[in-house]
Amino acid sequence: MRRPQSWSEWNRRLARPWVKTNLKTLGTLAACFILWTSIDVKLLTGLLQQAWGTDLVLAAVVFAVAKFISAIRLQRFLDIIGFSIRFGQQLKWYSLGMLYNQILPGGIGGDGYKVLMWNRQSDFPAKELLKAVFIDRVNGVVPIGAFLTVGLAVLLAGTVPWSAPVLVLCGVTGVSLSFWLVGRFWPVFSPVWSGTLAMSGLVQAFQCTSVWLIARALGVPDFSMAFLVVFLISSIVAVLPFTIGGIGARELTFLWGAGWVHVPPSQAVAISVLFYLIQVFTSLSGLYFVWKPPVTQLVSDPQTA
Repeated sequence: MRRPQSWSEWNRRLARPWVKTNLKTLGTLAACFILWTSIDVKLLTGLLQQAWGTDLVLAAVVFAVAKFISAIRLQRFLDIIGFSIRFGQQLKWYSLGMLYNQILPGGIGGDGYKVLMWNRQSDFPAKELLKAVFIDRVNGVVPIGAFLTVGLAVLLAGTVPWSAPVLVLCGVTGVSLSFWLVGRFWPVFSPVWSGTLAMSGLVQAFQCTSVWLIARALGVPDFSMAFLVVFLISSIVAVLPFTIGGIGARELTFLWGAGWVHVPPSQAVAISVLFYLIQVFTSLSGLYFVWKPPVTQLVSDPQTA
């Protein structure tokens, strides 16, 4: 096989789906190997068994509510580009997309599949749909960064001089920058940007509550701000395309942050594993639509969607 002669040719080869899939598989295996060799597996299994109870059920319910709010947020972006799908139908596609994001190792993923089917069933421009799905993802990440800066400011306030005002300023700057970037490059989304950012903040608040309930189910005695900071960092790491469906990435973050939150590594990883299992369980709501995909029907008035 001929060796690539330039960076652009290397990039084209790496862009091939099978290359991405293999790299993600290697990343997942590497992360799982590190976890396997770094924690007490028997202790982890025992922790997972003892966690079943009311708190874990509540954690799953709270996480499901967060996903429902995320679907409402996406509906706002779709409506504003003129893709006025009924919310009930969009929610079905959203659940199917969540499932595919969990089980597809590479290729188009759940979001890409939704866009492909929406385009085929309605002839709506795929470029506009991709833009809405992309901006929805960006909107979800902005509050994570803002919450993270606030959390770090609280943790470092007494130890690192000037850290609190600098970090808060960074958070405010990041949110303000998002408004400028949307207005500059995606002005069609500007009218709904502030409202959808508030939704994303609510989503993150519900997910942090879910993690707190999981920690309580595991008997963690002192759930501190450091836990939430580690979780927010893991949320960013999990969306990076290094592993399949984020498997292992979030757990590694909790493993490396265990010393910071002052809990045993197995207990920290157990929190992450249970959060992932809740994520998988919630995505199973889309299983029915694998065999019977929803039919996309647009309405003339977005307010009736």
